[in-house]
Amino acid sequence: MQRITYYLQVVAFIVGVGTAIWMASTVLDRVHTVITIIMLAILFSYLIYPGVKRLSRSMPRALAICVIYAAFIVALVLIGAYLAPTIAEESTQIGKAYPQIANQVQRQMVNPQGSPLLARLPPRVRTLIAENASKAGTYVGAIAAAVGSNIFKFISGTVQAIVEIFVVLVLAFFFIIDLERIQGTTLRMVPSRHRAAAISFAIDSDRVIGGFVRGQALLCLIIAIATTIILFATQVPYAVLLGLLTGIASVVPYVGPIAGAIPAFFIALLAIGFGRALIVLGLFVVVFELQGHLIAPFVVAKSVGVSPLVVLIALLVGAEAYGILGMIIAVPIVGIVRVVQLRLFPEDPEAERLLAGARALSGEPVAPRLKQG
Repeated sequence: MQRITYYLQVVAFIVGVGTAIWMASTVLDRVHTVITIIMLAILFSYLIYPGVKRLSRSMPRALAICVIYAAFIVALVLIGAYLAPTIAEESTQIGKAYPQIANQVQRQMVNPQGSPLLARLPPRVRTLIAENASKAGTYVGAIAAAVGSNIFKFISGTVQAIVEIFVVLVLAFFFIIDLERIQGTTLRMVPSRHRAAAISFAIDSDRVIGGFVRGQALLCLIIAIATTIILFATQVPYAVLLGLLTGIASVVPYVGPIAGAIPAFFIALLAIGFGRALIVLGLFVVVFELQGHLIAPFVVAKSVGVSPLVVLIALLVGAEAYGILGMIIAVPIVGIVRVVQLRLFPEDPEAERLLAGARALSGEPVAPRLKQG
């Protein structure tokens, strides 16, 4: 009887998750803009909440939020005033030059006589680089030209953009102001016998989302600064723009840094030669490895508690369902699903020992056990 109940719980869990995903995708298709604004407001709330909480010890919470907002806006204005002209100029230049850069990379791959190091690459590798350079040239050229021609318009903001940013800030303000009220109202909706479990679930979910959002923001900042310094030091053109793009791309775990490094490598390949481009690529790899081993484990593995394989699958699903924002929110959603799964099906040490023994007998490596959050 217990076994039947267990299987029914498994089936119910799978059906419930599938139904929730289907319903969410249906709703998202119809209220795309509204959901995007709400999601951004929630993410921004998590980003600034630690600062608000610290300031609230010496001032009212509403004033603390206003202080954080003022500091945030001043920082954006100062950074934008300093970087906007450079980014606009570099974007326009790279938009015009990148198709030519891609063509020159292709020619070098076909005829690498001018570079002994390049000539040592297997022909298949050179062909692969040439094909990807051509594809990247098409996309990067169009995107960069658009950014260059619209950067000042974007900064000044259209009426719609200003309204949406204002709504995000207002929603985030009230999310934080009414935090206790929201928590109390939600808790009263839960039957009394399940409230302890609901509080535990809420605490774990808050840890997952907050840890990921704040950690990923720090990660993007570190990568943007580090890659910009590397590109400046190695005299690669468009260093500010390429470093900024790499940092922004890093908001997507695992995949983002790699995608951001590809344009930088191709431009370095043409501008400073294959040997020094390899040095740039090697320095990028060092930065990514350092963040992968020192920061990312605390951002993804520790706060979310899922394996990289699950994260990558979640990123693919999120990208297909909701684009870039879907990739950003996919990881914390998977972390929350992991919390639910651990609540419904607690880890069984005996079962894990049996599984480890079976793998040892078959000669397979024993995977490390994920700790319960």
